[in-house]
Amino acid sequence: MSKYIPKVGPDGNTWFVPAKEQRHPDFEAAREKWLLAVLATGLKHLFVLGLPGHPPAKAIAVVAKAWRMVLLNQHIDWNPDQDAARIDAAFLKLMEFTKWPSPGDLLAAMEPRQAPLALPPAMETPARREQRRQSTLTGIRSVLETMNLLPKES
Repeated sequence: MSKYIPKVGPDGNTWFVPAKEQRHPDFEAAREKWLLAVLATGLKHLFVLGLPGHPPAKAIAVVAKAWRMVLLNQHIDWNPDQDAARIDAAFLKLMEFTKWPSPGDLLAAMEPRQAPLALPPAMETPARREQRRQSTLTGIRSVLETMNLLPKES
């Protein structure tokens, strides 16, 4: 779910825009630069295989930019820490192809991101355990009293 932030337009009206639009231009440039470098390396490795349908050698830089455009259009927040190794591994799979792949083949060959490690369950302290036990006993006693099932105290 996208987060929206208020932005005042030139007409003085307040509009809500996705927070992602407010990223610093240097962030976007750095993100696109590492992605282009990873794609260019992978495409060069594919190129030397001489697969049928490969682009001319002079066009590899343009092809890398086109593939970058396709990846950036996927609405994925590409991150070098999470995705560079996934892209490299996908290119290794593409090297097994018998014809020049498409950017869609790269996306299909990518493994899903690893889920972040979950925190271990909190350790229950003896005091908390006793508090839960007393609360449970109080609840049970209340139900039994309501139903008149408790033995009469003498």
